[in-house]
Amino acid sequence: MRVGTVQGTGTAWSDTSLPAGRATYYRVWAWNGRESGRAQSATVWTTPTPATGLTAIKNSAGDIVVTWVKTVLHNEGSYDIYDNGTLIGAVGNNVTSFVHRAPDPAAAHTYTVVTKTPNGLRSAPSSPSPAVQVLGAPSAPTVLGPTGTVAPGRVVLSWRHNPTDSTAQTAARVELRRVVSPLVTELVQTIDVTGAAQTAAVTLPVGQYMWTVRTKGLYDGGAGGDSAAWSPAGGGLGQAAAQFRAATPPVVGITAPGPVVGAATTDVEWTYAQSEGHAQVSAVVELVELVDGVPSGPVETVSVSGAGTRVSMVSRLPHGSTWQVSVTVVSAVRQSATAVSVVSVVYPSPPVPLVDAVWDETTGAVQLAMVNPAPLPASARVVGLVPDPYMARPTAWATTGGALAAADGTADGWAQAAPVVPGWGCRVAVADPVPVSAGEHLAWGVDVAAGGVDAGLEVAYRWTADWWVNAETTKTATAISTSTSATSGNAGRIGTSTRDLPGGRTYRLALLVSAEADCYVDMGCYYMTTAGTYTRSLWPSGSRKQLSAGTSRATIWVDLPINFRDGEGKIQFICYLRAGGSPLTVHDAVVLDVTGQDAAPAEQAAPALTVAVAADGATAVLDGAAVVAAAGGDTVVVDGAVVSGDGATAVVDTTAPVPSAPASVPAAEEPTSGAVVSVEVEWLAADGSVLAVTSEPASTGTGLAGGGDRAVLVASVPEGAVAARPAVVCTGGTLWVRHPALTTAASEEGLVAEWWDPAGPYAMLGGQSYAVSADGSVLTPNSPPAARNRVARSVDGGESWELLDAEVPLDYATADPLALSSGETVYRVEAVTGDGASASALVAVQADSQAMWIGGGPTYSVTVPLYGNPAHSLAVDLAERDTVYLAGRRLPVEVAGIQEARSLSVSATLDDDDMPIQDTLATIAVLPGPVVYRDPLGRRMWCSMSGLSLPRDYRGGIWDIDLDLTEVDRDD
Repeated sequence: MRVGTVQGTGTAWSDTSLPAGRATYYRVWAWNGRESGRAQSATVWTTPTPATGLTAIKNSAGDIVVTWVKTVLHNEGSYDIYDNGTLIGAVGNNVTSFVHRAPDPAAAHTYTVVTKTPNGLRSAPSSPSPAVQVLGAPSAPTVLGPTGTVAPGRVVLSWRHNPTDSTAQTAARVELRRVVSPLVTELVQTIDVTGAAQTAAVTLPVGQYMWTVRTKGLYDGGAGGDSAAWSPAGGGLGQAAAQFRAATPPVVGITAPGPVVGAATTDVEWTYAQSEGHAQVSAVVELVELVDGVPSGPVETVSVSGAGTRVSMVSRLPHGSTWQVSVTVVSAVRQSATAVSVVSVVYPSPPVPLVDAVWDETTGAVQLAMVNPAPLPASARVVGLVPDPYMARPTAWATTGGALAAADGTADGWAQAAPVVPGWGCRVAVADPVPVSAGEHLAWGVDVAAGGVDAGLEVAYRWTADWWVNAETTKTATAISTSTSATSGNAGRIGTSTRDLPGGRTYRLALLVSAEADCYVDMGCYYMTTAGTYTRSLWPSGSRKQLSAGTSRATIWVDLPINFRDGEGKIQFICYLRAGGSPLTVHDAVVLDVTGQDAAPAEQAAPALTVAVAADGATAVLDGAAVVAAAGGDTVVVDGAVVSGDGATAVVDTTAPVPSAPASVPAAEEPTSGAVVSVEVEWLAADGSVLAVTSEPASTGTGLAGGGDRAVLVASVPEGAVAARPAVVCTGGTLWVRHPALTTAASEEGLVAEWWDPAGPYAMLGGQSYAVSADGSVLTPNSPPAARNRVARSVDGGESWELLDAEVPLDYATADPLALSSGETVYRVEAVTGDGASASALVAVQADSQAMWIGGGPTYSVTVPLYGNPAHSLAVDLAERDTVYLAGRRLPVEVAGIQEARSLSVSATLDDDDMPIQDTLATIAVLPGPVVYRDPLGRRMWCSMSGLSLPRDYRGGIWDIDLDLTEVDRDD
């Protein structure tokens, strides 16, 4: 690079811009028209720059390795190395490291480097390296945690290695001790860690602990051996970070508010539990509004000191808003837990308004009248209980919010649970809880179908009628048989008539019995020829059923696999009542086709899917039998008997036809898509509180013959549960139920049918709002009075709505001149409370006017009909449409805007008797603003009116009406 020029005869030049840390040489040549040869100088070094990036690290031999980064831009730099300012060595050109061997172990060593050039120039000393200590034992490590209280289970202990010689940790030893008392500890575990990890994981039960840790680096202890290589212990009783408690976190559950709040403010309540008994010492309750599901920030925060579990929030909750409630509790050992609940604010609705609407041909308007009923008093309450737990009787029960109707024998026991309001939920649950024991495995089952079951499909045979009895005595007309027979024979038997049944199937024979003394019943069947002659008997294994003294209304059954031999084709089911001289009563009897259903297993752990078995195996509930198991009694009585004159024979329901073909479930309304059905059980503690809920979804297809599916829940009884309340639940459709094996010996009161609105805590019945009790069985009127009405109109079947008035007075009548004059207009009248809750009623009005109607004025209430020879022509075009010629083109091109242009030419013929119409038309013609046009085709258009012509033929008093209308946007 040329750096300078000397003019004339000059022979010297100075370079004043040469930077430091460079090696430079120069070339010089002369020029007098021709260029001379070039002479080159010796290398010139400038003052070197200091090295950078000094490091000093000990190696395993105890030496210190010093490294740096050169900064001179040549390879002729050498270096002097200084330890604490004392020259300890030098290295040649371009070498950037140095080993300080056998450094003084008693001193800390800090190094600097000076860069030199061959011409003797020296740089300033480099920045010093970090101080390095010769190998030695580390200082006591710093204990980091855990601190305070942690959950039992896996706990991670952590510390920080503190070397005196900058070497990394190579080993650690942890001693964990349980604190017995403030001055006494006991060793729990010793943990050896190899390598640099400064954590150790342990698994701990509940308790209070302290721990210590020692570490080691590269130092081997020298003459002192391994023990001298270890640091002093870190941690112990004197350090808070080395002491902690393992305790179970508290459990918090928000009990109020529920999913829906119906008031402007709310109280927040919660439950607190901690398994070791540590009390709640504080809580924080936070209320956050959710906007489009996203928290908008805390609106209100309340702190609680002590064990209180209820606070009253003061923030106003608007109707229709959504909030997140959170409760964070802290236990006495500083453990915390947070519960979160999302709450929708839905105020009770006012009574639904009563609305009447009619088309008035004289005014061309709909006359609309509304009445706002008064709310019901809170004392008007209702409750529903279904008394027949098996729904086997042809009876209907009116229940709160719906009807549970048991079908007759042709429907094979199906019952339709139909809510009053479509979309409501239904829960059919036992009225009394079922006793259970922790650790039991229990099963509940029910046949379910949602939205109806297809008619005509085969279902299982089921008979509860046409039984014959040979009995010594018959006590009452409601007892099929009371027997004291000790042996078989003609007395002490109960059986069916001879039946034509398909072979290759399994039938279940079941009795509901009571016994006063120890006795037994033999249960089986007779095979018969096709002509009805006896051929042989079937008494399968387990057909003898032992009954204990005091048995009351217990269900006993046997499954009979029927396989005919040649010539056989009929069956007679038979039971021998071995009463032993004391009363044995049959209350009810039933035969079911259970082909394909699992038989009850021998082990107690899991009852058959169609049977709920008590813990001791003594009683059972047969799926589908019209029976309830109970305790006590020693009599076999079958309900519904007709007693013979001599008292020796009782026949049940002989008037009921025996199905000769498979029955089917009656069709309901169209199946509802989206119906959700499940079997659930609430596990109850001794105080009646709900410990937990187990739920299993159920299909609602056609898994069963005749439609529907078997919904089954098999569950283990949780710890602390003493009772269970099983139920079948349906939302989003009508529920059909059959064979609900939900009851056992302790639940004789039947089933409660509960109904609710899944969208809120209220039920709307008869236009009034009701508050629903916690168990869903009690409804209390809670409608507030309406403050105003809001009225809207739809002319497209409810697809869109036009607001007529948002402030309509109560009990008001008005007219709507903008309703369709031909077709259906729908009105929605909403009664609105002062808090914004509403209840609406819809009413549709059908009009069939053959006139063309023209309305004008501020509210379009000035209207006239055009009856006589009404005619119109409609012109439709694009606005600003034109054709233009462009250069170079033979034909014009079209140009147009995108706006539509529609116009009408309207004509009619009137006479002198219609002068009010002509006068009104003339009035409308000079009113500002558009007019509304309606015609027999159901059209409604806002138009600008012009060109009104009213010529009269004086020969007959006939008026020819002509006017032009151009469609415009509405101005309101």
